Amino acid sequence: MLPLLPAALALIAAVVACGLSKAETHYNAAVRLARQGNWSGAVAEYSEAVRVQPDFPSAYNNRGAAQAMLGNYAEAISDYGEAVRQDATYAEAYNNRGIAYSDLGEYDKAIADFDSAIARTSDKLASLAQEALAEHRAGLTEKLDPEQL
Repeated sequence: MLPLLPAALALIAAVVACGLSKAETHYNAAVRLARQGNWSGAVAEYSEAVRVQPDFPSAYNNRGAAQAMLGNYAEAISDYGEAVRQDATYAEAYNNRGIAYSDLGEYDKAIADFDSAIARTSDKLASLAQEALAEHRAGLTEKLDPEQL
């Protein structure tokens, strides 16, 4: 076990040298775990990030995304809600919450969140597409005629 100690100390020194806060260190670890598909590990690291720094909207948003990947939609919606509570301009969190609501069949809430995302971003295409899909699933749109495209 002792041979690992110098490596661990070097890693700690590198983190301190980079000026990362403890919350950012957990956040970055969560991002790496999410990229590996380790959603449970990512949730745990995002949870540590927000425990250390409660005002961290991107950590709440990303934890919500990891929760959604695990099928934990209520937790995901709660995290997205906290992200937009902390930053009302956070279009991605509105869009993500809209997707979660849509996956649960709560299309009215999904459409409202997609509208909020569209109003808060210059990149409207993704939110418009998600909104159209939610409207279609809710039966709010007519069948498209290919001649109208």
